[in-house]
Amino acid sequence: LLLAGLPDEVFLFLSRLQYVYLANNRLTVAPRFLPESLRIADLAANALTEVYPLTFGGKPHLRAFDKLRRLHTLHIYNNLLERVPPSLPRRLRSLMMLHNRISQLGLHDLVRTYYLSELNLSYNRLQSERVHRLAFRKLRRLQSLDLSGNALTTVPQGLPSGLRELWLKSNLIDRLGEDALSGLSSLAQLHLAQNRLRDSGIALGSWREVPGLTLTQVPSDLPGSLEYLHLQENRISTVPPSAFLSTPQLRGVFLRYNRLTALAVSQAAFSTLRHLQVLDTTGNPEPISIQLRGTGEPATPTDIIPTPTETSQGTRGLPSQQETSRHADTNETVQ
Repeated sequence: LLLAGLPDEVFLFLSRLQYVYLANNRLTVAPRFLPESLRIADLAANALTEVYPLTFGGKPHLRAFDKLRRLHTLHIYNNLLERVPPSLPRRLRSLMMLHNRISQLGLHDLVRTYYLSELNLSYNRLQSERVHRLAFRKLRRLQSLDLSGNALTTVPQGLPSGLRELWLKSNLIDRLGEDALSGLSSLAQLHLAQNRLRDSGIALGSWREVPGLTLTQVPSDLPGSLEYLHLQENRISTVPPSAFLSTPQLRGVFLRYNRLTALAVSQAAFSTLRHLQVLDTTGNPEPISIQLRGTGEPATPTDIIPTPTETSQGTRGLPSQQETSRHADTNETVQ
């Protein structure tokens, strides 16, 4: 469909219409006068460069989406939008704007969408200096935010405290300050793969604000100087051969109370760890037996001894002051 093939009033009298699907066409401007009954609008994979107020039933003297009080899902991904459409519907819960050309988030771009629980702005052209520090201030119900595939160099400021999923993979992030994740006490998933993080760019205590962070796999691209890796009490179910290629200095790996089975743990993952002294896999669904390099004896859950960095607090024990810079503690590493 081309825009010329859709009269302005094509949906005007469909007073019970709840779902409109216009994806995979050649629309350059969204159709006008969508009915008030609409709940889901899918305009993905067109050639949209603009979304005008009248598209969603507004009138020139009204704000753009004031009449569409039932619209909760809007898909406008895979288009040519260069900015967030103005005056988005107040009651939107899911907004998909991935794969556009959006390069900035201003102070007022998301100010009306305080019911949003899912926002996807991945694979746009966002830059850190063009994301306002208060752009997310009204999104108190936001649960999932995807900013992957942009040109961000830092974690955006002012993220909602109730956020549970934060996707930042495939950006240009090269540092994490002490307050980078400050206030994100509900965060359960943090994705930072394929960035430019190095040891020197990660401040001590960066993860202290996210006690609920849960991992489902061994994180990739960990600092090469890491000596003790604490991943206990997560949901890790596999250890692939490449799991520790970036951390050859490891002396202790703690994987207790995960979801590991014997067949899901690769012997090859530990074959390059010449300095490994402690491997803790207790509390998993199956006993894990791994041949440690140079010892000639398998390491099993029954003959693991705690390292000096573990205290009487058990799995929550923290490293000593001198060793802090070499440790990744429980729930403090990310994908």
